[in-house]
Amino acid sequence: MKNKKTTCEKFCHDILENIGIKYAKAFTNLSMALASYESAQSVVELSQSPLFHHQYSSIRDGIDGVGQTETEQAKAMANVRSLGLAHLSYTKADWLIFQTDASGVTKAHSKCLADRQYIKIANNVIKTNKPISIGYPISLINVSIPPLSNKWSVPISIKRIASTQSAVECAVGQIDELLSQPALELTTQSIVNSLY
Repeated sequence: MKNKKTTCEKFCHDILENIGIKYAKAFTNLSMALASYESAQSVVELSQSPLFHHQYSSIRDGIDGVGQTETEQAKAMANVRSLGLAHLSYTKADWLIFQTDASGVTKAHSKCLADRQYIKIANNVIKTNKPISIGYPISLINVSIPPLSNKWSVPISIKRIASTQSAVECAVGQIDELLSQPALELTTQSIVNSLY
């Protein structure tokens, strides 16, 4: 248990010291709350986590600090991704398994949200209801590392799918982006992509 705690603490310190964003402390606290406080039913409730050492208004600072532009956000998230993968144990001989999937985020009441689309939802409450709502689709890429590849996977890329592209096109772009980041060193790794 001591090693696990030390690894988690080291990861949090690495984020705090290396992410290179404004409000890095608030972002780190938000990351710890997201990873540990399962009873939160909303974003604001994450501030009730014992690991969140600020006021609830710091949640906005943590999100805001990631960046205002898509380029700033991509750079910050690439830093977090690199730090996370650095803490996973795998060798150059291991095969990494990328798992791609598309899902929907319901935003039926967010009328000002740009590029809302029809999304599929599970709806078995009323038989005549159609299984669709309004929101936006997202593309997720997880990585599985042997020997635990059949038990768990780590999300390494989540991106909103634009209305002008398919889920496959978005996933291909995400994989290209991951492979082009030198800090991840994935170009020398054996990778298999499995599509759900």
